[in-house]
Amino acid sequence: MKNLSLIILFIFFSGKTYCQSEDSLQIHILKFDFFSPVMGCMGFSLETYKKNCISWEVEAGFIGIKLGDYISYDHYLGGYFSVGPKIYFGGKKALENIFFLNHAYIKPEFLTSFFIIKDQNGDCPLGLPNCDAETVNGVDFSASLLMCVGKQWVLRKKLSFDIYCGLGYGYEFNNYINQLDYDIYPGFKFSHMAFGYSPVVYDAGLSIGLVLN
Repeated sequence: MKNLSLIILFIFFSGKTYCQSEDSLQIHILKFDFFSPVMGCMGFSLETYKKNCISWEVEAGFIGIKLGDYISYDHYLGGYFSVGPKIYFGGKKALENIFFLNHAYIKPEFLTSFFIIKDQNGDCPLGLPNCDAETVNGVDFSASLLMCVGKQWVLRKKLSFDIYCGLGYGYEFNNYINQLDYDIYPGFKFSHMAFGYSPVVYDAGLSIGLVLN
């Protein structure tokens, strides 16, 4: 009986140690949204492993980058924030290393953005006819729920490349104050896009990251 009790205790503590080692696996990936400057913003994200091939990713971005004249607004300023779990299809046996992150995944995501715009050149963007407005001002605040799919590659346990796209629904608490300007960009949110005036939104991109573990 004494030997049986020792065996039970050994099995119990062995299983507990395995769970602790799995839960204590510390993996973080700091990422940069490679194409975000082209969209007029600068986005960074942090992915943190939780357990059972599930990680959490938080992204924040600054809206206000201007690389050229293809965005007609003279001034725009704001930010965006997103958060969601990433569920990988790597299998639990990959938990022995970080290569479970080297797989396809799905990610339900909550995304919110806020920005203001101002055009002071006295011309309507893109030469809208019959418009003599001296300034174009606008405020946009929206929130969206998306389902994203993607694939991540981890190279030498140091660098990550993450390609993703997402589709979902969004709600605008406030859109462009100047309706003429809203007609020009019906759905351009810097951080993501909407299908015209519909509530359907989509997002896509490439993130490059540094693995910290």
